[in-house]
Amino acid sequence: MSNKRAFLFVATFVAASSGAVTAQTPDQQRCSASDPDLSIRGCTAIIQTGGETVRNLATAHFYRGLAYAAKGQLDHAIEDWNQTIQLDPSDAIAVGNRGLAYANEGQLDHAIDDYNHAIDLKQDYAEAFSNRGMAHDLQGLSDLAIEDYNQAIRLNPN
Repeated sequence: MSNKRAFLFVATFVAASSGAVTAQTPDQQRCSASDPDLSIRGCTAIIQTGGETVRNLATAHFYRGLAYAAKGQLDHAIEDWNQTIQLDPSDAIAVGNRGLAYANEGQLDHAIDDYNHAIDLKQDYAEAFSNRGMAHDLQGLSDLAIEDYNQAIRLNPN
């Protein structure tokens, strides 16, 4: 794995939170746990219940995707983020995370498509600009990469 590709993998998959504090079931607590195996079990239990809201199902798929990505199981992560996006087409973070997974699998065209889509959904999504810049850099498109990096810095100077 090249250093640039390794850097793409180190770039964090982003977790989203609505900020709302509500009572959580034990499965919901496990689903968002930092331990990937515990998270996968909790999210899977939520997904399999059959009685969840669309929002809860999208969230369960999202967090299970994060857990699979943490374990390096990017195909499973992509499958879960596909489900998240199908359930909530406006979820820019899920689209961006799927792009990062594609980039880590070397599927840079798919990754760039996802970053473009994520940016369309959330124009101030600095991570998507930065990750798209890395993908352009890996493709040898330095001018495009620099444009993306500059936009990411404008959006988030830190």
